[in-house]
Amino acid sequence: MGGGLTHAFVARFNAGLTAPVLQSTFPGGSGNERVSGVAIHPTSGEVYVAGVTSSFDLPGVTDGTQSAHAGAVGSDDGYVARFNAALTRRQQVTYLGGSNVEQLNALAIHLATGDLHVAGITASNDYPGTAGGAQSNTVAVGFAIFDAFVSRLSASLSGPVLQSIYMGGAAEDYVPALAILPTIGEARITGQSTSSDPPGTRVAAHSRPNRARRRRMTASSLNIRLI
Repeated sequence: MGGGLTHAFVARFNAGLTAPVLQSTFPGGSGNERVSGVAIHPTSGEVYVAGVTSSFDLPGVTDGTQSAHAGAVGSDDGYVARFNAALTRRQQVTYLGGSNVEQLNALAIHLATGDLHVAGITASNDYPGTAGGAQSNTVAVGFAIFDAFVSRLSASLSGPVLQSIYMGGAAEDYVPALAILPTIGEARITGQSTSSDPPGTRVAAHSRPNRARRRRMTASSLNIRLI
């Protein structure tokens, strides 16, 4: 268990939920962690978790896609951790974020390639891996205004970020959910936006939010190609 006030954990149960906990583990460092997403690899059974950490000493980040916390002391970065199916061995951990604040909210596994997709929000204008993406720069205006993002990582959580995109307009955008279309691998995200100019809505079923409820609008699912 880490040394912070908030500890993330992962637990494993039998199929009927009738036996005691089979195994649990705390994937954290000396700061605060929380887990907001979990996925099981369809072939290996490996367990992936994604969340938020303020720790600069997460265990297992050596050889990861991003081996160091990129934000200021006390700020939150995203992280992804990979465990064996039994939760008895940590395989790899990586930070994921830029120089400002990130929050990872969801993850999903591409059934064909095994690539891992994660989604969340960022206040960084240097979020990793966005070059060449469908939206390579944040257009949010103002300090600590969050844009949504989607990233694609290798199943091993090592090597560079395969691709990232920002997803948002000039105001705040938030993504809590992500799914991968198994046949062609496109990512679907859904969330909320206070932006009147979110990308890709010009020919959508409903292209502009109602002004009276813009700040609590729930966006429709979006088809996102990372490249």
